[in-house]
Amino acid sequence: MADMNTIVDFTTEDLQRLITLALQHAESVKMTPQQIVLGHYYTNGKLGSEWSVRQIIDESTSTNPRHDMVIYRVVEGTSRNSADICTRYEFAQWAAREVVVNRG
Repeated sequence: MADMNTIVDFTTEDLQRLITLALQHAESVKMTPQQIVLGHYYTNGKLGSEWSVRQIIDESTSTNPRHDMVIYRVVEGTSRNSADICTRYEFAQWAAREVVVNRG
């Protein structure tokens, strides 16, 4: 807190509870299938060996949006350089957020 030049009247227990609630909130927020876009990159936001980044490399739309399919490539993390397919809905449930690749 000193590094932030901020004073907050928190106990250690208050801070632990705040961090726990923030983590629970972050895990409960899911992307929608409409947010999954061809060519974009997404992460599951996990830590350690569970962390992964995937890129949508192809898609197939259907008259029923629940049946829309995406093909993705794992670009970072476990199973790097592999590809797979799932419904857009399943991918959205996996994804925590979109990531932007820094090419510079």
